[in-house]
Amino acid sequence: MTILDILKKKILSYDTETEKTVTVAPAQKKSAQKIESKHIEKVDTKKTKTVQQKTTTLRNILQNPRVTEKAAILAEKNAYTFEVDPRSTKLEIARAVKLFYKVEPVRVNIIKQQAKKVVFRGKRGTRKAVKKAI
Repeated sequence: MTILDILKKKILSYDTETEKTVTVAPAQKKSAQKIESKHIEKVDTKKTKTVQQKTTTLRNILQNPRVTEKAAILAEKNAYTFEVDPRSTKLEIARAVKLFYKVEPVRVNIIKQQAKKVVFRGKRGTRKAVKKAI
């Protein structure tokens, strides 16, 4: 082991001497240029990302229609129920309904249904939490 350590020390001392003479001055100039170019690029990329996120979220807000007896009764009164993304807001849900169904919603009500612990065939599990919009 000591033989390898001696060889490593010789190689390291040789590398540090050559690096000091060659790369001291150019490194400072390059770092200043990199900082300026990174700052300009970051501003441009933020604008394009926000536009893409808005279009994808409207597609994912309405997950599926909720088909139950209660939903059928509400449908007779022109109130339709959907399972929606848990992070969505009332305004986003209204925009998504307007975009996909070409109908202007009068009002949006939201219900959060919490996850339940269930026992099925002797095994424990949980029902998933759901956010409903009417």
